[in-house]
Amino acid sequence: MTGFAALLLFFIVLVPGLTARATGPQARYSPSPSSVKLHDIKDVIPLPAPFPWGYWLGGGLLLLLGLALAFWIIKRRKKEKSMPSAGEQALAALDSAGSLMDRTQSRAFAVKVAEVLRTYIEKRFQLFRPGLTTREFLQALTRQPETKITPLLEHDTLLREWLNHCDMAKFAHYPLTHEDMEQMLAQVREFIETTAEPDTPEKGRQEG
Repeated sequence: MTGFAALLLFFIVLVPGLTARATGPQARYSPSPSSVKLHDIKDVIPLPAPFPWGYWLGGGLLLLLGLALAFWIIKRRKKEKSMPSAGEQALAALDSAGSLMDRTQSRAFAVKVAEVLRTYIEKRFQLFRPGLTTREFLQALTRQPETKITPLLEHDTLLREWLNHCDMAKFAHYPLTHEDMEQMLAQVREFIETTAEPDTPEKGRQEG
């Protein structure tokens, strides 16, 4: 067989088969442009927002500060309520002076009563005058606004008498009789009870 005959046979026998294999399956399964459906582009899917840690931490801190402040205020009010008033302190101190009601201890009695009186007046009327003599202390009282010391002015004469008697017993060793001490103790007690701070409605409910 000549070369020409072999080439002719190749084109007649083999080429149609290769062409059919190359085009047959693809031609059957390749979609036509008219059969392709195009879908719309979907919206962008939003990402979840980050957790607001800063707001939560700030809110928690403010809450803790508020609770701490409320606790401090309540504790302070309880402490103030538990503290005895100037009048209560003075009456308790005056009771201890009763054990000194003896002629031999008249000077100690006078020192105690004078201390109770001055301490009570300073605390009750906010007239802090430490280190003054009795005369200087009484003069300092007269220089205060009248509205501030009105209860004191009502007992001015007795107050001067008590403090002068105490000075005489302390510095001049003037002996006080038992009757003098009893009378002074009763009058000073009445003075403190009369001029003490009035009870507030809240305090009255607590005591009731």
